[in-house]
Amino acid sequence: MTLPSSQRLIADFVIGDVAITSEMRQLARDALFDTLAVSFAGAREAVSRQTLDYVRQSGGRGDAPFWTFSDTGAAEQAALLNGVVAHALDYDDVSPSWRGHGSAVMFPAITAVGPNHSIDNILDAYVVGFEVGARLGRAVIATHYPRGWHATATIGIIAATAAVCRLVGAKREVIENGLGLAVAQAAGVQANFGTTAKPLHAGFAAMGAVRALALAQAGIASSSAAIDGRTGFAGLYAENPDIASKFTDVGTLPFAITAAKLERKHYPMCYAAHRAVAAVMRLHAKHTIDAGNVASISVESSKGSHDPLLDRLPNSPDEAKFSLEFNVAAAMIDRAISLNTFTDAALTRDDIRSLAMRTTIKELKSDSGVRWSRVSVKFKDGSELAETAERLDSQSGFETDPVFRAKIADCLKAAGTSMDPRLLYGALTHGSRPVASLFELDDVRQLRTRLTI
Repeated sequence: MTLPSSQRLIADFVIGDVAITSEMRQLARDALFDTLAVSFAGAREAVSRQTLDYVRQSGGRGDAPFWTFSDTGAAEQAALLNGVVAHALDYDDVSPSWRGHGSAVMFPAITAVGPNHSIDNILDAYVVGFEVGARLGRAVIATHYPRGWHATATIGIIAATAAVCRLVGAKREVIENGLGLAVAQAAGVQANFGTTAKPLHAGFAAMGAVRALALAQAGIASSSAAIDGRTGFAGLYAENPDIASKFTDVGTLPFAITAAKLERKHYPMCYAAHRAVAAVMRLHAKHTIDAGNVASISVESSKGSHDPLLDRLPNSPDEAKFSLEFNVAAAMIDRAISLNTFTDAALTRDDIRSLAMRTTIKELKSDSGVRWSRVSVKFKDGSELAETAERLDSQSGFETDPVFRAKIADCLKAAGTSMDPRLLYGALTHGSRPVASLFELDDVRQLRTRLTI
Protein backbone atom coordinates (compact mmCIF):
# COMPACT_ATOMS: atom_id res chain seq x y z
CA MET A 1 0.00 0.00 0.00
CA THR A 2 1.35 3.40 -1.01
CA LEU A 3 1.33 5.94 1.78
CA PRO A 4 0.17 9.53 1.24
CA SER A 5 3.02 12.03 1.04
CA SER A 6 4.55 13.39 4.22
CA GLN A 7 3.15 16.79 3.29
CA ARG A 8 -0.39 15.42 3.10
CA LEU A 9 -0.03 13.55 6.41
CA ILE A 10 1.40 16.63 8.14
CA ALA A 11 -1.34 18.83 6.69
CA ASP A 12 -4.01 16.44 7.97
CA PHE A 13 -2.45 16.67 11.42
CA VAL A 14 -2.18 20.47 11.35
CA ILE A 15 -5.84 20.99 10.44
CA GLY A 16 -7.10 18.18 12.66
CA ASP A 17 -8.54 18.13 16.15
CA VAL A 18 -5.24 17.97 18.05
CA ALA A 19 -5.53 16.78 21.66
CA ILE A 20 -3.32 19.36 23.36
CA THR A 21 -3.18 18.75 27.10
CA SER A 22 -2.53 21.18 29.93
CA GLU A 23 0.87 19.54 30.45
CA MET A 24 1.87 20.19 26.83
CA ARG A 25 0.75 23.78 27.08
CA GLN A 26 2.66 24.28 30.34
CA LEU A 27 5.86 22.91 28.81
CA ALA A 28 5.38 25.27 25.86
CA ARG A 29 4.76 28.19 28.23
CA ASP A 30 8.01 27.51 30.11
CA ALA A 31 9.80 27.24 26.76
CA LEU A 32 8.46 30.63 25.66
CA PHE A 33 9.46 32.21 28.98
CA ASP A 34 12.97 30.77 28.69
CA THR A 35 13.25 31.92 25.07
CA LEU A 36 12.17 35.46 25.89
CA ALA A 37 14.62 35.68 28.80
CA VAL A 38 17.64 34.57 26.77
CA SER A 39 16.51 36.96 24.03
CA PHE A 40 16.56 39.95 26.37
CA ALA A 41 20.12 39.05 27.35
CA GLY A 42 21.04 38.30 23.74
CA ALA A 43 19.82 41.70 22.55
CA ARG A 44 23.09 43.23 23.75
CA GLU A 45 25.15 41.02 21.44
CA ALA A 46 26.69 42.68 18.39
CA VAL A 47 24.91 40.33 15.99
CA SER A 48 21.55 41.39 17.42
CA ARG A 49 22.31 45.08 16.94
CA GLN A 50 23.64 44.44 13.46
CA THR A 51 20.50 42.52 12.51
CA LEU A 52 18.33 45.31 13.94
CA ASP A 53 20.19 47.81 11.73
CA TYR A 54 19.69 45.56 8.72
CA VAL A 55 15.97 45.16 9.42
CA ARG A 56 15.52 48.91 9.80
CA GLN A 57 17.35 49.61 6.55
CA SER A 58 15.32 47.02 4.66
CA GLY A 59 12.11 48.92 5.40
CA GLY A 60 8.64 47.45 5.65
CA ARG A 61 5.82 48.29 8.03
CA GLY A 62 3.82 46.01 10.26
CA ASP A 63 2.58 45.34 13.77
CA ALA A 64 4.75 42.29 14.52
CA PRO A 65 6.68 43.10 17.73
CA PHE A 66 10.45 43.12 17.93
CA TRP A 67 10.75 41.28 21.22
CA THR A 68 13.76 43.10 22.62
CA PHE A 69 13.54 46.47 20.88
CA SER A 70 10.81 49.11 20.91
CA ASP A 71 10.05 48.77 17.19
CA THR A 72 7.51 46.74 15.28
CA GLY A 73 7.80 45.63 11.68
CA ALA A 74 6.65 43.34 8.94
CA ALA A 75 6.23 39.71 9.93
CA GLU A 76 9.31 38.47 8.04
CA GLN A 77 11.47 41.19 9.60
CA ALA A 78 10.27 40.43 13.11
CA ALA A 79 10.78 36.69 12.64
CA LEU A 80 14.34 37.24 11.41
CA LEU A 81 15.33 39.60 14.20
CA ASN A 82 13.65 37.68 17.02
CA GLY A 83 15.17 34.42 15.82
CA VAL A 84 18.62 35.99 15.91
CA VAL A 85 18.29 37.48 19.41
CA ALA A 86 16.85 34.19 20.71
CA HIS A 87 19.89 32.25 19.49
CA ALA A 88 22.56 34.95 19.89
CA LEU A 89 23.92 33.59 23.19
CA ASP A 90 23.42 29.88 22.44
CA TYR A 91 21.51 29.81 25.73
CA ASP A 92 18.17 28.74 24.24
CA ASP A 93 16.67 25.31 24.74
CA VAL A 94 17.33 22.17 22.70
CA SER A 95 14.93 19.71 21.08
CA PRO A 96 16.75 16.37 21.41
CA SER A 97 14.48 14.69 18.89
CA TRP A 98 16.10 16.66 16.11
CA ARG A 99 19.25 17.99 17.79
CA GLY A 100 18.16 21.55 17.18
CA HIS A 101 16.94 24.73 18.82
CA GLY A 102 13.26 24.55 17.93
CA SER A 103 12.04 27.31 20.24
CA ALA A 104 14.38 29.90 18.73
CA VAL A 105 12.81 29.25 15.33
CA MET A 106 9.17 28.48 16.07
CA PHE A 107 8.30 31.18 18.60
CA PRO A 108 9.74 34.02 16.47
CA ALA A 109 7.78 32.76 13.47
CA ILE A 110 4.54 32.21 15.38
CA THR A 111 4.52 35.56 17.20
CA ALA A 112 5.42 37.38 13.97
CA VAL A 113 2.48 35.87 12.10
CA GLY A 114 0.01 36.19 14.94
CA PRO A 115 0.86 39.04 17.33
CA ASN A 116 -2.84 39.51 18.10
CA HIS A 117 -3.50 35.82 18.68
CA SER A 118 -3.94 34.66 22.25
CA ILE A 119 -1.03 33.24 24.22
CA ASP A 120 -2.80 29.89 24.36
CA ASN A 121 -3.15 29.82 20.57
CA ILE A 122 0.58 30.62 20.28
CA LEU A 123 1.42 27.76 22.64
CA ASP A 124 -0.86 25.31 20.83
CA ALA A 125 0.73 26.16 17.47
CA TYR A 126 4.13 25.56 19.03
CA VAL A 127 3.08 22.11 20.28
CA VAL A 128 1.93 21.16 16.77
CA GLY A 129 5.16 22.42 15.21
CA PHE A 130 7.20 20.64 17.85
CA GLU A 131 5.55 17.32 17.01
CA VAL A 132 6.26 17.76 13.30
CA GLY A 133 9.89 18.67 13.96
CA ALA A 134 10.39 15.77 16.35
CA ARG A 135 8.98 13.20 13.94
CA LEU A 136 10.96 14.55 11.01
CA GLY A 137 14.05 14.60 13.20
CA ARG A 138 13.63 11.01 14.26
CA ALA A 139 13.33 10.04 10.61
CA VAL A 140 16.50 11.74 9.35
CA ILE A 141 18.78 12.88 12.16
CA ALA A 142 21.00 9.78 12.22
CA THR A 143 22.38 10.71 8.80
CA HIS A 144 21.31 14.36 8.53
CA TYR A 145 23.32 15.83 11.40
CA PRO A 146 26.55 13.89 10.71
CA ARG A 147 26.52 15.31 7.18
CA GLY A 148 27.04 18.74 8.69
CA TRP A 149 23.55 20.19 8.45
CA HIS A 150 22.40 22.49 11.25
CA ALA A 151 19.06 20.94 12.16
CA THR A 152 17.90 24.11 13.94
CA ALA A 153 17.56 25.64 10.50
CA THR A 154 16.88 22.72 8.20
CA ILE A 155 14.29 20.92 10.29
CA GLY A 156 13.28 24.02 12.24
CA ILE A 157 11.92 25.81 9.17
CA ILE A 158 9.62 22.88 8.36
CA ALA A 159 8.40 22.61 11.96
CA ALA A 160 7.84 26.37 12.13
CA THR A 161 5.90 26.32 8.87
CA ALA A 162 3.57 23.69 10.29
CA ALA A 163 3.20 25.83 13.42
CA VAL A 164 2.29 29.06 11.64
CA CYS A 165 -0.14 27.18 9.38
CA ARG A 166 -1.83 25.83 12.49
CA LEU A 167 -2.02 29.29 14.03
CA VAL A 168 -3.79 30.92 11.09
CA GLY A 169 -6.01 27.94 10.29
CA ALA A 170 -4.53 27.43 6.83
CA LYS A 171 -6.26 25.14 4.37
CA ARG A 172 -4.79 21.76 3.47
CA GLU A 173 -3.51 22.91 0.05
CA VAL A 174 -1.78 25.91 1.59
CA ILE A 175 -0.12 23.74 4.23
CA GLU A 176 1.16 21.19 1.72
CA ASN A 177 2.56 23.88 -0.56
CA GLY A 178 3.94 25.81 2.41
CA LEU A 179 5.86 22.77 3.61
CA GLY A 180 7.35 22.33 0.13
CA LEU A 181 8.31 26.02 0.07
CA ALA A 182 9.95 25.56 3.47
CA VAL A 183 12.07 22.75 2.03
CA ALA A 184 13.00 25.09 -0.83
CA GLN A 185 14.64 27.37 1.76
CA ALA A 186 16.02 24.79 4.19
CA ALA A 187 19.71 25.52 4.80
CA GLY A 188 22.30 26.03 7.52
CA VAL A 189 25.62 24.27 7.98
CA GLN A 190 27.64 23.41 11.05
CA ALA A 191 30.68 25.07 9.49
CA ASN A 192 29.18 28.36 10.73
CA PHE A 193 29.29 27.26 14.37
CA GLY A 194 31.46 29.57 16.43
CA THR A 195 30.66 32.57 14.24
CA THR A 196 27.94 35.20 14.31
CA ALA A 197 26.37 33.51 11.29
CA LYS A 198 25.04 30.75 13.55
CA PRO A 199 22.24 32.79 15.16
CA LEU A 200 21.28 33.92 11.67
CA HIS A 201 20.41 30.29 10.97
CA ALA A 202 17.56 30.53 13.49
CA GLY A 203 16.51 33.91 12.13
CA PHE A 204 16.56 32.76 8.52
CA ALA A 205 14.50 29.66 9.38
CA ALA A 206 11.89 31.68 11.28
CA MET A 207 11.68 34.22 8.47
CA GLY A 208 11.53 31.43 5.89
CA ALA A 209 8.56 29.83 7.61
CA VAL A 210 6.68 33.13 7.56
CA ARG A 211 7.56 33.54 3.89
CA ALA A 212 6.55 29.96 3.04
CA LEU A 213 3.09 30.54 4.51
CA ALA A 214 2.62 33.88 2.74
CA LEU A 215 3.68 32.54 -0.65
CA ALA A 216 1.51 29.44 -0.31
CA GLN A 217 -1.44 31.67 0.61
CA ALA A 218 -0.68 33.69 -2.53
CA GLY A 219 -1.09 30.52 -4.62
CA ILE A 220 2.53 29.43 -5.15
CA ALA A 221 2.66 25.65 -5.58
CA SER A 222 5.39 23.22 -4.58
CA SER A 223 5.99 19.56 -5.32
CA SER A 224 4.11 17.05 -3.21
CA ALA A 225 7.40 15.11 -3.05
CA ALA A 226 9.47 17.99 -1.62
CA ILE A 227 9.95 16.12 1.66
CA ASP A 228 9.87 12.52 0.42
CA GLY A 229 11.90 10.72 -2.19
CA ARG A 230 15.31 10.60 -3.79
CA THR A 231 15.34 14.22 -4.94
CA GLY A 232 13.46 15.62 -1.96
CA PHE A 233 14.53 16.41 1.58
CA ALA A 234 14.76 12.70 2.40
CA GLY A 235 17.24 11.83 -0.30
CA LEU A 236 19.32 14.99 -0.38
CA TYR A 237 19.54 15.94 3.28
CA ALA A 238 19.73 12.39 4.64
CA GLU A 239 19.93 8.86 3.26
CA ASN A 240 16.48 8.50 1.79
CA PRO A 241 14.61 7.23 4.86
CA ASP A 242 10.92 6.45 4.66
CA ILE A 243 9.79 9.73 6.18
CA ALA A 244 6.07 9.31 5.49
CA SER A 245 5.91 6.25 7.75
CA LYS A 246 6.89 8.47 10.68
CA PHE A 247 3.71 10.50 10.20
CA THR A 248 1.09 7.79 9.66
CA ASP A 249 0.05 7.94 13.33
CA VAL A 250 0.89 11.60 13.95
CA GLY A 251 -1.51 13.06 16.49
CA THR A 252 -1.60 10.00 18.72
CA LEU A 253 -0.41 10.35 22.28
CA PRO A 254 2.10 10.75 23.76
CA PHE A 255 3.35 13.79 21.86
CA ALA A 256 7.08 14.40 21.66
CA ILE A 257 6.91 17.48 23.86
CA THR A 258 5.87 15.29 26.80
CA ALA A 259 7.79 12.13 25.83
CA ALA A 260 11.13 13.36 24.47
CA LYS A 261 10.52 16.84 25.90
CA LEU A 262 12.86 19.81 25.74
CA GLU A 263 16.23 20.18 27.37
CA ARG A 264 16.64 23.61 28.86
CA LYS A 265 20.21 24.83 28.80
CA HIS A 266 21.97 25.40 32.09
CA TYR A 267 24.91 27.17 30.47
CA PRO A 268 25.23 29.71 27.60
CA MET A 269 27.21 27.48 25.24
CA CYS A 270 26.82 24.63 22.77
CA TYR A 271 24.70 21.88 24.27
CA ALA A 272 27.22 19.25 23.18
CA ALA A 273 29.51 20.50 25.97
CA HIS A 274 26.85 20.54 28.69
CA ARG A 275 27.22 16.99 29.95
CA ALA A 276 30.96 17.29 30.51
CA VAL A 277 30.51 20.59 32.34
CA ALA A 278 27.70 19.05 34.41
CA ALA A 279 30.09 16.25 35.38
CA VAL A 280 32.63 18.85 36.54
CA MET A 281 29.96 20.60 38.60
CA ARG A 282 29.03 17.30 40.23
CA LEU A 283 32.68 16.74 41.15
CA HIS A 284 32.73 20.14 42.83
CA ALA A 285 29.48 19.35 44.65
CA LYS A 286 30.90 16.09 46.07
CA HIS A 287 34.53 17.02 46.73
CA THR A 288 36.69 19.93 47.79
CA ILE A 289 38.83 20.51 44.71
CA ASP A 290 41.72 22.92 44.40
CA ALA A 291 42.00 23.58 40.66
CA GLY A 292 45.63 24.55 41.16
CA ASN A 293 46.41 20.94 42.05
CA VAL A 294 44.86 19.51 38.87
CA ALA A 295 47.50 17.93 36.64
CA SER A 296 45.24 16.95 33.75
CA ILE A 297 41.64 16.28 32.75
CA SER A 298 40.30 13.57 30.47
CA VAL A 299 36.83 13.71 28.91
CA GLU A 300 35.28 10.60 27.38
CA SER A 301 31.87 10.78 25.73
CA SER A 302 29.38 8.69 23.78
CA LYS A 303 29.59 8.43 20.01
CA GLY A 304 28.58 11.61 18.18
CA SER A 305 28.57 13.76 21.31
CA HIS A 306 31.27 16.09 20.04
CA ASP A 307 30.13 16.48 16.42
CA PRO A 308 29.43 20.23 16.55
CA LEU A 309 32.44 21.15 18.71
CA LEU A 310 35.79 22.68 17.78
CA ASP A 311 38.85 20.45 17.69
CA ARG A 312 41.14 23.24 18.90
CA LEU A 313 41.28 26.02 21.47
CA PRO A 314 39.07 29.02 20.67
CA ASN A 315 40.20 32.31 19.16
CA SER A 316 37.06 34.29 19.99
CA PRO A 317 34.28 34.29 22.61
CA ASP A 318 31.90 32.85 20.02
CA GLU A 319 34.29 29.99 19.35
CA ALA A 320 34.72 29.45 23.10
CA LYS A 321 31.09 28.30 23.27
CA PHE A 322 32.10 25.37 21.05
CA SER A 323 35.34 24.42 22.80
CA LEU A 324 34.94 21.51 25.19
CA GLU A 325 38.46 21.94 26.55
CA PHE A 326 37.85 25.63 27.31
CA ASN A 327 34.50 25.01 28.99
CA VAL A 328 35.69 22.10 31.13
CA ALA A 329 38.74 24.09 32.24
CA ALA A 330 36.66 27.19 33.04
CA ALA A 331 34.14 25.11 35.00
CA MET A 332 36.92 23.40 36.96
CA ILE A 333 38.62 26.69 37.88
CA ASP A 334 35.62 28.98 38.38
CA ARG A 335 33.16 26.35 39.64
CA ALA A 336 30.61 27.91 37.30
CA ILE A 337 29.83 28.72 33.70
CA SER A 338 28.01 31.99 33.14
CA LEU A 339 27.60 34.72 30.56
CA ASN A 340 30.86 36.20 31.87
CA THR A 341 32.72 33.04 30.82
CA PHE A 342 32.44 34.06 27.17
CA THR A 343 34.21 37.40 27.08
CA ASP A 344 37.49 38.60 25.62
CA ALA A 345 38.90 38.82 29.15
CA ALA A 346 38.03 35.21 29.99
CA LEU A 347 39.38 33.99 26.66
CA THR A 348 42.89 35.25 27.45
CA ARG A 349 43.09 34.01 31.04
CA ASP A 350 46.30 32.02 31.45
CA ASP A 351 44.84 29.66 34.07
CA ILE A 352 41.96 28.57 31.84
CA ARG A 353 44.07 28.22 28.70
CA SER A 354 46.77 26.29 30.54
CA LEU A 355 44.32 23.77 31.97
CA ALA A 356 42.48 23.55 28.63
CA MET A 357 45.76 22.52 26.98
CA ARG A 358 46.05 19.72 29.58
CA THR A 359 42.55 18.46 28.80
CA THR A 360 42.15 15.54 26.41
CA ILE A 361 38.97 14.60 24.60
CA LYS A 362 37.90 11.13 23.47
CA GLU A 363 34.71 9.87 21.86
CA LEU A 364 33.66 6.22 21.78
CA LYS A 365 33.29 4.54 18.39
CA SER A 366 30.23 2.47 19.32
CA ASP A 367 26.79 3.98 19.89
CA SER A 368 24.75 2.85 22.90
CA GLY A 369 21.87 5.19 22.05
CA VAL A 370 22.39 7.18 25.27
CA ARG A 371 24.45 10.35 25.32
CA TRP A 372 26.84 10.77 28.24
CA SER A 373 30.17 12.30 29.22
CA ARG A 374 32.66 11.15 31.83
CA VAL A 375 35.22 13.56 33.25
CA SER A 376 38.31 12.14 34.95
CA VAL A 377 40.55 14.49 36.89
CA LYS A 378 44.13 13.56 37.73
CA PHE A 379 45.85 15.52 40.48
CA LYS A 380 49.52 16.33 40.91
CA ASP A 381 49.81 13.83 43.78
CA GLY A 382 48.66 11.03 41.46
CA SER A 383 45.13 10.69 42.84
CA GLU A 384 42.10 10.75 40.56
CA LEU A 385 38.39 11.59 40.68
CA ALA A 386 35.75 10.93 38.04
CA GLU A 387 32.08 11.72 37.44
CA THR A 388 29.60 10.91 34.66
CA ALA A 389 26.61 12.95 33.44
CA GLU A 390 23.83 11.87 31.08
CA ARG A 391 20.57 13.75 30.56
CA LEU A 392 20.40 17.02 32.45
CA ASP A 393 17.48 17.66 34.77
CA SER A 394 15.76 20.53 32.96
CA GLN A 395 12.10 19.55 32.88
CA SER A 396 10.81 21.36 35.96
CA GLY A 397 8.81 24.56 35.60
CA PHE A 398 9.82 28.06 36.62
CA GLU A 399 7.84 27.95 39.84
CA THR A 400 9.49 24.75 41.09
CA ASP A 401 12.99 24.79 39.60
CA PRO A 402 15.60 26.99 41.37
CA VAL A 403 18.07 26.44 38.52
CA PHE A 404 15.52 27.78 36.03
CA ARG A 405 14.80 30.78 38.23
CA ALA A 406 18.51 31.51 38.60
CA LYS A 407 18.96 31.36 34.83
CA ILE A 408 16.12 33.80 34.24
CA ALA A 409 17.55 36.17 36.84
CA ASP A 410 21.00 35.93 35.21
CA CYS A 411 19.54 36.77 31.81
CA LEU A 412 17.53 39.74 33.04
CA LYS A 413 20.55 41.08 34.92
CA ALA A 414 22.64 40.78 31.74
CA ALA A 415 19.92 42.66 29.88
CA GLY A 416 20.27 45.52 32.36
CA THR A 417 16.95 45.32 34.18
CA SER A 418 15.84 44.68 37.76
CA MET A 419 12.44 43.51 36.50
CA ASP A 420 10.83 40.87 38.67
CA PRO A 421 10.66 37.79 36.40
CA ARG A 422 7.41 36.76 38.06
CA LEU A 423 5.76 39.72 36.35
CA LEU A 424 6.41 38.35 32.87
CA TYR A 425 5.77 34.75 33.89
CA GLY A 426 2.47 35.73 35.49
CA ALA A 427 1.40 37.47 32.30
CA LEU A 428 2.15 34.30 30.34
CA THR A 429 -0.33 32.37 32.47
CA HIS A 430 -3.21 34.54 31.20
CA GLY A 431 -3.74 32.48 28.10
CA SER A 432 -6.54 34.57 26.60
CA ARG A 433 -4.54 37.79 26.30
CA PRO A 434 -2.87 38.67 22.97
CA VAL A 435 0.79 37.67 22.85
CA ALA A 436 1.73 41.20 21.74
CA SER A 437 0.51 42.51 25.10
CA LEU A 438 3.51 40.85 26.77
CA PHE A 439 5.76 43.44 25.17
CA GLU A 440 3.62 46.34 26.39
CA LEU A 441 3.91 45.50 30.08
CA ASP A 442 5.45 48.56 31.74
CA ASP A 443 8.71 46.90 32.82
CA VAL A 444 9.09 45.06 29.53
CA ARG A 445 8.41 48.20 27.50
CA GLN A 446 10.99 50.12 29.54
CA LEU A 447 13.54 47.36 29.00
CA ARG A 448 12.88 47.30 25.26
CA THR A 449 13.36 51.08 25.14
CA ARG A 450 16.70 50.87 26.98
CA LEU A 451 17.90 48.07 24.72
CA THR A 452 16.94 50.09 21.64
CA ILE A 453 18.93 53.18 22.59
